[in-house]
Amino acid sequence: MASVPPALAGALLWGAGVSLGFPVGLSAAADDPAMAAARVSVCSSIACTALLAGPSLIGFLGHELTVVHAVAAVAVLLAGAIRPLPVPSSAALPPCPSRGADSCEPKYQGETHS
Repeated sequence: MASVPPALAGALLWGAGVSLGFPVGLSAAADDPAMAAARVSVCSSIACTALLAGPSLIGFLGHELTVVHAVAAVAVLLAGAIRPLPVPSSAALPPCPSRGADSCEPKYQGETHS
C-alpha cells in the first residue's frame, strides 16, 4: 500500500497536464481563421481516437508483455512527438504596411523588418 500515494499524485499531475494541454492545442489549431474549422476538427478527431484507443492498447501491451514495457512504449511515442519547432525566417514574415518600417513591430522576438 505504500505505492498508493505516489500513484494518486501521478494521476493528479497527469490529469492537470492533460486538462491544460488539450485546450491550448485547440487554441493553437484555431489561430488561422481560414483553416480554423478544419484544424480543430482534425485535433478533436485525434484526441477522441487517442482517448478510445490509447487505454486499450496500453492494456493490451501490459497484458502481453509487461506494464513496464507498455509504459515505455508510451514514453517512446511521446519522445518522438516532442521536438523543437523550426523558427520561421524573416523572409516568411509578411511585409510591413506602407506607413513605414519604423512603425512596424516585429512579429517574432529578435527579428526586424527591413
